[in-house]
Amino acid sequence: MRNYLTCLSFACFLCLSAQLWADEEPVVRLGGDYGYPPYEFLDGEGRAVGFNVALVRAIAEREGWDLQVDLGPWEVRRRGIESGDIHILPMFVSERRQADVEFATPHVMVYHELFVPRGQAEIESLDDLAGREVIVQRAAYAHDVIQGLEQEIHPVLVETERDAIRLLASGRYDAALVSQVGGRQVMRELGFENLTTTGPPILPVEYALAVTRGNTELLEVLNENLAALRASGEFNRLYDQWLGPEPGLGWADVLRYLSWMLALMLVLGLVTMAWIISLRRKVDQRTRELQQELKARQATERALRESEADARATFEHAGAGIARLDRDGRLLSVNGRLCAMLGQSREGIQGQLLEAIAHPGEVEKLEDRLEDCLAQKNAVFQLELRLRHRDGQPVWVTATLTLVRDEKGKPRHFIFVAQDLTEVRELAEELDFHSRHDRVTGLLNRTEFERQLCRLIESSRQEDREHALFHMDIDQFKLVNETADHATGDDLLRQLALRIQMMLGSSERIARLGGDEFAVLLPDTSSEQAYRVADTLRKAVEGTEFRTAEGAFRVSVSIGLVPIRPDAVSAGDVLKQGDAACYAAKDEGRNRIHVYQADDDLLLDRHGEMRWVNQVVAALEEDRFELHYQTIRCMEDPECLCLEVLLRMVSPEGERISAGLFMPAAERYSVAHRVDRWVIQHVLDWIKANPGTMEGISLFTVNLSGRSLGDKSLLDMLSRRVMEAGIPTEKLCFEITETAVIANLSTASVAIKRLRELGCRFALDDFGIGQSSMAYLKNLPADFLKIDGSFVRDILEDSRDRAMVAEINDLGHITGKQTIAEHVESAEILEVLNLMGVDMAQGYAISRPRPLSELAGSNSFPQAGDQGG
Repeated sequence: MRNYLTCLSFACFLCLSAQLWADEEPVVRLGGDYGYPPYEFLDGEGRAVGFNVALVRAIAEREGWDLQVDLGPWEVRRRGIESGDIHILPMFVSERRQADVEFATPHVMVYHELFVPRGQAEIESLDDLAGREVIVQRAAYAHDVIQGLEQEIHPVLVETERDAIRLLASGRYDAALVSQVGGRQVMRELGFENLTTTGPPILPVEYALAVTRGNTELLEVLNENLAALRASGEFNRLYDQWLGPEPGLGWADVLRYLSWMLALMLVLGLVTMAWIISLRRKVDQRTRELQQELKARQATERALRESEADARATFEHAGAGIARLDRDGRLLSVNGRLCAMLGQSREGIQGQLLEAIAHPGEVEKLEDRLEDCLAQKNAVFQLELRLRHRDGQPVWVTATLTLVRDEKGKPRHFIFVAQDLTEVRELAEELDFHSRHDRVTGLLNRTEFERQLCRLIESSRQEDREHALFHMDIDQFKLVNETADHATGDDLLRQLALRIQMMLGSSERIARLGGDEFAVLLPDTSSEQAYRVADTLRKAVEGTEFRTAEGAFRVSVSIGLVPIRPDAVSAGDVLKQGDAACYAAKDEGRNRIHVYQADDDLLLDRHGEMRWVNQVVAALEEDRFELHYQTIRCMEDPECLCLEVLLRMVSPEGERISAGLFMPAAERYSVAHRVDRWVIQHVLDWIKANPGTMEGISLFTVNLSGRSLGDKSLLDMLSRRVMEAGIPTEKLCFEITETAVIANLSTASVAIKRLRELGCRFALDDFGIGQSSMAYLKNLPADFLKIDGSFVRDILEDSRDRAMVAEINDLGHITGKQTIAEHVESAEILEVLNLMGVDMAQGYAISRPRPLSELAGSNSFPQAGDQGG
């Protein structure tokens, strides 16, 4: 019996152990980029967050995984997925990457944008990057594209897109090519108002969860869960949480931004004006006082002859300091103003020579003027000089020295009038100092440093002398600002500046270029000597503990050393070389010195083409496009039938692809006009073949790209076909985006004029998202304004969008145009638009797109809720 119980217990133990083993959660490792918001990144507390992290965590909860998230440098994580150390890694889908990984169903489409400094108007597309320095993330999709372009582009590689935007804000580079959402988020977060985007979004690419090639089991699990999350609505919730509509630069934002800018400009203008007015008043006041005193002196001379009492009163109560001197320059009498100016008593001054109250460096000048007065008849001299205060400090004055003669012309005495200029001089000196020095550290600023650098370069050329430049950057300085605050960072910068001055013995050749960057000039110093100085400086910084209110910090510096020799081209080139050398020092591991050499820059010359462009060209050659249509409802007259022609590209597998996916690439690579030609030809063929159907249609709108407006042959073909077929041109309306019109205004005006001469009408599409809408609207001969759907979609919840739609609608009516609201997706939105007085509406609440072929021979149009292609 005992043996039986023992066996039974052992069997139960085995069963329980097996159950526990079976219940253990499998470990799945998710990798990602630690600096790619909002897709995946480390937040301020070092936690892994972002859309991709939240999406995989949702899958892990459904599958019961023990999910381990490991975000880090992108290039390292890419090697991790290829080696199998990481199970899942979100990345852009490309044919080259499919050799190493397998992709789950793509879950988001990512666009890129060109970010440039404000005022960089000449950069609008990838074509404009030739010969420029462009910042991209190392090993990222944008990096691959840059390497594949035919243009000669100089890529500047960084670890994260955040680094790209921060580096661009320094003003040393031409552009940064990063993802649209991530780049804009960083730009807003860091408040870089000196940056902007240029041109339309580019490089559309699918984003998907990748697994190591061959891991089909995990791939199937990901695809099943992605489908389930989409069906449950959880995917949309996560998408809205992390990638919801970007707060676009709508009119409300433009007005608010302009209000802030105007307010700032007004404040700066008022402060500057007040300062100028104050300074001018002081100068004018002092000039008037001097003039008044000169008149007073003349009046005093007359008054002395007439009334000694009146003369003494005028003398004593004058606004300037006045003294009467004998022919030897001895002070016979002084007024209270001069005594106050010098901090002296009347008794302590009278009887002294004028040189007793003059600054030692001005005595000889005063003696010369006294002699000049005696030598010239009716001589009056004005000069600026320093008197001496009782405490030894100089008192700057504008002095007038006049010799008074008697009736016979013999010298009687001198009148010395002094107007205090100390305050004005001190203000001027303070302004001069601040114009040449950095506000935080007191070192030279970049402008003054460049002046001194230019002088050294010139001396090197003319006198065959060698100098040196250091470009220094504090390693990981952003950690100080992130762990403490910017005030602590400024304190550390001041201490570091003082340390550098102590090491070099002077501040006249040291500058803060901006941020955490410093520069040093070493005149008459060889490269070998400069390297020793740089290494001593590097070690001194490394060995110093900087104490602030937030605690003690230890930092290091990376130093780029540039020899300045007679062949140096310009100060700008030398600074760029220093920056490049410093960047190389950081690349080598930081806390290092890198000496610039002429062959540091390498050029890459690769070739490649865009996937979408190839597909569009192939579809044109194989005639794989289809025309669809969508109904536009007239609010006041439901019987008025209007429709917009939509384009779909049919893939070789039969999939219909929306024009929004391929037309941006087609426009950028000059293929869009060929697509427009195909659309116009087939639209005109359909109209000609269906005259009965056209009788029931009030408006038939067709989209045109910006480049087509300048295609004379396309416009000629359109004119010829319209004339030959007898098409009712008053029903034909061409749509073009506001952005395209503004970018090609002169060309657009000519093209629009030709179309209107044919009887065609014109609609301004996507109105409200451009930056110049209000300025140009009154000059554009448009019949319709299509209010961009980004404003319409959320008008029920967002009061700003509702106000924006109302403003655009009013603007359209004021300028004599009818308004069409896009993306009307519910009856409630339709009702709000109707109450606003919007003329027409278009969207899924009216009808879904359908093949144009279904409309042939019919006057029946789909209504709200209908399904279609």
